[in-house]
Amino acid sequence: MLRLRWSYLGQGYSFAMGLSDTPINQAAAAAKAAQIQKDLAFHEFDPSLEKYRPNPIPKSLKTSELFQQFIDHKIECGDIAEQSASSVYSPLKKAIGKKNIRTKEDAKKLIQQLSKKRSSRSFNHGLMLYKSFGKWAVENGYMAINPFSAIKSKRSPRSPNKRIPFTPEEIQKLLTAFSENKKLAHYHDFVFLLFSLGLRPSEAIGLRWGAVDLDVQKVTISEALIRSPGPGRKRKGTKNAIVRELQLSDSLTTLLRRRRPGALDPDQLLFTSKRGYPINDNIFRRNYWKRACKLAGVTYRPPYTARHTLISYGIESQGWSLPQAAQVAGDSVSTVVANYAHAIKPPSMPEW
Repeated sequence: MLRLRWSYLGQGYSFAMGLSDTPINQAAAAAKAAQIQKDLAFHEFDPSLEKYRPNPIPKSLKTSELFQQFIDHKIECGDIAEQSASSVYSPLKKAIGKKNIRTKEDAKKLIQQLSKKRSSRSFNHGLMLYKSFGKWAVENGYMAINPFSAIKSKRSPRSPNKRIPFTPEEIQKLLTAFSENKKLAHYHDFVFLLFSLGLRPSEAIGLRWGAVDLDVQKVTISEALIRSPGPGRKRKGTKNAIVRELQLSDSLTTLLRRRRPGALDPDQLLFTSKRGYPINDNIFRRNYWKRACKLAGVTYRPPYTARHTLISYGIESQGWSLPQAAQVAGDSVSTVVANYAHAIKPPSMPEW
């Protein structure tokens, strides 16, 4: 698609012609460029670019209405589902209200309000969507500039407990909480596997029986079920496309033998929700994991910490080399050192 770009008084502008790149359309673009150059020379330039559009936006069109067009476009393209439009995008449209946002200052005022009402993570996600909206508006000739483009996201404060591995005692307390509570018991085996293999939650959620060989006590990790814009989840390869084969402990092998269905379908998931659907990691964390931590009297850390726990204990207590730990994690040695290797016990100091 043809596009004109130029700067005026230190401000960059972009104008989407809405035309494909053909000789005839190039001539039309050249004529439009000549018109803009003339207006710049005679100080008649319209910075809103409304003057140069073949079908100018009606002056009555509000930013919230334009944002609704953006939502409709996302739905039509299949980028988002109706549910996401209602739960995620509609609140952002509501925040715009009657504001007419065309400049960076307009955008900053809106974002300041967003900052007061949302956590850092929620704020950053909302800002990302507003930036996407601004980019779409510019590309389609609705705005001269993206007023959100220069606004920086917040640095989310990292929880001091987020990466602290669970102790063996805490692991046993958590597993007991899952096994003894009727509302949690369905997920006991899923949690046991998280601590036993150190998988990413999406890898454990997507694990199928075809990847498990109980005779040789091995499992192949080559895929994951990740969140998708629409309903359900999407199957894809592992985060960094590394396929790894992991050894199953005797206790995990016994657990999986007990779970294995009689008529085995290789595509069947090892673990599902109570209703038989793929596990939703957010719902699991919010409704089951947090409750188990509270019942067990264990300081809350997210389920992903089970991965940190296994790798850290493997290095410190099992004597894994860093390449072995990287093989289990499905990551590079440098990534393991930077993100997953945590001290379990304080080092003893030498006596001189």
